[in-house]
Amino acid sequence: MALSDCAILSGITNDCDTGRGGLKTVYFCPLSDKTSSTVITSISGAITNVATFLSTGKKFWTFQLKQNTSNYAQVIKASNANGTFYVEQTVNVKFAKFSAFNSYILKALFLQPQMVIAERQDGTLILLGETNGMNGQDSNQPGGVAMADFNGYDFTFKAEEPNMANTMATSLRDLLIVNA
Repeated sequence: MALSDCAILSGITNDCDTGRGGLKTVYFCPLSDKTSSTVITSISGAITNVATFLSTGKKFWTFQLKQNTSNYAQVIKASNANGTFYVEQTVNVKFAKFSAFNSYILKALFLQPQMVIAERQDGTLILLGETNGMNGQDSNQPGGVAMADFNGYDFTFKAEEPNMANTMATSLRDLLIVNA
């Protein structure tokens, strides 16, 4: 990395408090469906073009989530002594209601690395696992104890990426997504 890549380009000012936590939808696509090693982004980290991003006919599949059940996080992992840096990306998702069909569909998410678009409650789209893909981690399917307990799938996916996740313009969603 050239020293010019390390330049601070701007400060950050306080803005309106309009952010909201949690995810409302996640979109999965096998990393192997990606055709280009990079997507076109602006300096702000926003994806601006997806024309050659996926193989012809390939799309991200929609998985709808219940409110207040799922999240994502990015943790910067740096070693000053080694001069290394990477970002650990994690997505935790819960899908309500166990079924044999859902088990079949969800198993496929664990069989190969995935790219994940996480749609936040405020509508922002974040592309996770863009370079190395996200892999399924130890996850479970709790049956609950009481009648109103969660009964479904509780999954975790992780990636080790060279950069923070890019955001994606919502106008690009229709080019990449297969609706549920």
